[in-house]
Amino acid sequence: MKKYDSNWEPEVAKLPVVISFPGSELKSRDVVVGVEVNGVSRAYPWEKLVKQSPVMDRITGKPILIAVAADGKSFRAFVSRIDDKDTEFFLKGDSDNDTSETPKGDAAGVSARPAPQEAAGSGPHSETGKPVAASAPKPWILLDATTASEWNFRGCAISGPAQGKCLERLPALKDYWFNWRNYHPETTIYKR
Repeated sequence: MKKYDSNWEPEVAKLPVVISFPGSELKSRDVVVGVEVNGVSRAYPWEKLVKQSPVMDRITGKPILIAVAADGKSFRAFVSRIDDKDTEFFLKGDSDNDTSETPKGDAAGVSARPAPQEAAGSGPHSETGKPVAASAPKPWILLDATTASEWNFRGCAISGPAQGKCLERLPALKDYWFNWRNYHPETTIYKR
């Protein structure tokens, strides 16, 4: 079995595309997450999702939640509704004193992009030159604004009044803009 080449995606991004959509605000090889609800589609630029995660939106009146995991690569899309009540979600964490591997994001201090991993032995050192023990990263947890319950990346409440409930998953596709646009010609682009 061949080993996965971690440089594959950047190399593919340099290749020419057979179709393009001039005049679009996105470049052909920009990565988007595409979501379709009741025949209406929207493209979420990947860079924006990583910076703003979790992202709250509405498509055809349905509340949408898109969250990027702490690894900065995985994502999930859900209907943002608990017991038929629309709700907002926020990444749990102290935005002023957060020392985890999750850097600050938008004004609410919300982000799911991890800091680059440091090479073994090159981490922080004390004044004596000895390595300093790194604290474990905080777990990735969302809080909802309705019940203040804690939610995991699977979209299930793990504590609080909503414990045991799970959000409805939405199909979503991570793709290049040119490909998503080709199959969804009437798509809109998330702009917040």
